[in-house]
Amino acid sequence: MDIKEYIFSIVMVLSAFVLTHTWITRFGPSNALIVASAMVMMGALAAMLISIDMRLKKVEEALREEESSLKFMMNAVESSLSAQLASVIKMVDDALDEFTKRIYK
Repeated sequence: MDIKEYIFSIVMVLSAFVLTHTWITRFGPSNALIVASAMVMMGALAAMLISIDMRLKKVEEALREEESSLKFMMNAVESSLSAQLASVIKMVDDALDEFTKRIYK
């Protein structure tokens, strides 16, 4: 987790304080409960965004691991099929050669 995410979270909370306090004081004395609630709401939002980011990183890592294992399995299947096809092609070629020899005798 990067330090910039924490910095952005702190900026969110502080800007919520400043904006709420400024907005409320335009209409009279400010209510500390409203300002604190706005700060808590921004803090919760920041925590939720950080949590989503962490989960997305875990999913991304799991997908990378899955992709790596799929590549390995595909290579194994490819080499197995290649070997099987080579043996089948050899058998068909041998059968054609034998058939051709019998026809021209």
